[in-house]
Amino acid sequence: MDQNYIYVVLSKTPSKFARVIRKAMHIEYNHASLALDENLDEIYAFARYKNRVPVVAGLVRENAARFTLCEYDDVKIKIFKVPVTEAQFIQIYQTIHQILMDSEYHYNLFSALTFPVLKGFQTYKAYTCIEFVMNMLVEAGIELEKPTWSYHPEEVVDILAEYECYSGKLLEYREFELDSEQEFFEKSKRIIAWKATIAVLVILLYRNVSGFCYNIANMMI
Repeated sequence: MDQNYIYVVLSKTPSKFARVIRKAMHIEYNHASLALDENLDEIYAFARYKNRVPVVAGLVRENAARFTLCEYDDVKIKIFKVPVTEAQFIQIYQTIHQILMDSEYHYNLFSALTFPVLKGFQTYKAYTCIEFVMNMLVEAGIELEKPTWSYHPEEVVDILAEYECYSGKLLEYREFELDSEQEFFEKSKRIIAWKATIAVLVILLYRNVSGFCYNIANMMI
């Protein structure tokens, strides 16, 4: 019987937000993705939908254009080849596609922004890139010592050390077409971008406040 694998990819992405995260947390890799194949054809992560609107984000299918922003020659990555059972692979595949079809999922922005102080927190139907990957690793049978939202990308290096299969440049691992995604790179009208950003912030704020009040209520019962 053929062995099934999932592939965890850590990357040093070149966006301004990524550089701020690396500097604030003193880490080398700021982004985490999960691929369903060795060639990284099906690679997914929680990331922005459009390059110039960073707050409006969710689960996306990634490619080299997203990693390099079509401005940089290459990006540094690490790949971990994690064995899974057929049942686990199917479950992970189904979970990914369920999230893709659910418009209520967003990027767990406030958890990411406050991580250096609060070390992450859970938000209903919201993940950071690493939180999503850690949840998929739980489905893959990997035992974790902390909640999935309390990890930063570089901790994966130690957790999955035995499964590391590549460390180097993305475009040296395999060739990708660097044609830009028109939708990802196109400029949105400023008013539309601001409306979308405010809408997402309101939704996340409401979910965070609701979750906080729910936890306080449970502690008082």
